[in-house]
Amino acid sequence: MANAKNAFSPYKLPFLFQDLKRTSSITGIPFKGVPTNYPYDPTVALRTLQFIKSHDADNKLPQAMRQLWLMEYVQRKAPGSIDNVKEALNNGGIDESVVDQAMALAETLDAVKNNTARVKELRGFGAPTILAYKAGSTEPQLFFGSDRFEHLAIYLDKEFYPMKQLFANAKF
Repeated sequence: MANAKNAFSPYKLPFLFQDLKRTSSITGIPFKGVPTNYPYDPTVALRTLQFIKSHDADNKLPQAMRQLWLMEYVQRKAPGSIDNVKEALNNGGIDESVVDQAMALAETLDAVKNNTARVKELRGFGAPTILAYKAGSTEPQLFFGSDRFEHLAIYLDKEFYPMKQLFANAKF
């Protein structure tokens, strides 16, 4: 996968995980580590999230993302299989049938492939790669890294809240 060991810099991946631990202590977002079988194939999780984004009127996407995060980075269990993704969603009170629906529709895989191709076209890399569209613009600006949220807010003419303030009352 894309986050497999980086031949150019063997220090990058360990740094990223250390940085996640530091960010967790600042934000209160739980992080215990990565699954032992990292990296893994995230296709089932990505297709499921894409399906929820496209077909769920109840806006379950944030909860689904939260449950997948908890499985991967708190339980340290890879959400790389249909059964694991269903388990994660069930833990969040989300109907697991969305996984089967997502896997049955070719359009969800096509959307994941198109999203990935678009990020590559814009020379994006890793997570978090953020594409932001400013009102009135048809071309996105690419931002990379959680330390770029202030830049993103300035670009979008939004008020910026420092991380500690932003997550002060977060419920995870």
